[in-house]
Amino acid sequence: MDHYEYIDMEQWPRADLYKLYTEGWGTVTFSLTKKLSVAKLVPYLKERGIKFVPAVMWLVSREINRIENFRLAVRDGRLIRWEVIHPMFPTLNAHENMTFHGLRHQESFRDFYEAYLAEQQENRDKTCLWANKIPANFFMVSVFSWLHFDASSMQLRNAKEYFAPFIAIGQYNNDMLLPCMLMGNHAATDAWHVAQFFSGLQAAMDDPDQWCW
Repeated sequence: MDHYEYIDMEQWPRADLYKLYTEGWGTVTFSLTKKLSVAKLVPYLKERGIKFVPAVMWLVSREINRIENFRLAVRDGRLIRWEVIHPMFPTLNAHENMTFHGLRHQESFRDFYEAYLAEQQENRDKTCLWANKIPANFFMVSVFSWLHFDASSMQLRNAKEYFAPFIAIGQYNNDMLLPCMLMGNHAATDAWHVAQFFSGLQAAMDDPDQWCW
């Protein structure tokens, strides 16, 4: 079990906003889409024989975990902040349905990449809903290579106590632009946090030498 800490609502600077979006106005989720340049990342990975999907998935997971508001959750009726949250991702199975896979976040890209390859080797042929055990502290990241989109939107009903982000990443186009959508719960996050996420993600994609191997 990963560690977490309880939020002291009397001292938490976001307490009033949290109460507004959970008790006052009710649950408000929002989606923002940005196109990221992968002009440097794609050839870099291809030259080294590194798969694109797990590389992007790790970058997303690293940036999500760097922003503490994305790690909020409710446990035993109280607001908590997880020390780390882990990616859950869907893959298209042989029945043309989705199977969900869980993978633990790793600080090291190499460790994450090797764990991804091992997990896919073990579970890639599964057609059930859950390929393996999903931890309670998860977030969803969907990377699909068959569709380039300009914008995307997702809303969750009954999401009052669900604060983890949902990330959807599409196909990059001929201009090497990668669409990335983040859905957040306003009780936990604002556009400011999403801007930090996109900024950090783009910076990492522009300088793969800093993290790759």
